[in-house]
Amino acid sequence: MESIIDMLIAQKAELRVTNAWIAEESRVPESTVTKVLNKTNKSPSLATIIPMAAALGVSMTPQIIGRVEEKSWNRSPNKWQKRSTNQPLPRR
Repeated sequence: MESIIDMLIAQKAELRVTNAWIAEESRVPESTVTKVLNKTNKSPSLATIIPMAAALGVSMTPQIIGRVEEKSWNRSPNKWQKRSTNQPLPRR
């Protein structure tokens, strides 16, 4: 699956826009846009990515849902079992 960052990079190239344009449209600092698109920032927050994606017209819903489902299947069943609403939460 193509990463969200790769999708943003591809859309930026297709639209032929600059990092400055993305920064202005998304209200994300240009230095942050540059770090995200150069993959210098290894784990940008959703608060950074969502406005950038919106500015570029990229939908993130399938990627977010896909990653959540992917992670849920990789966990041991005990951590992801559904609890009935009657059961108390486990104590820490």
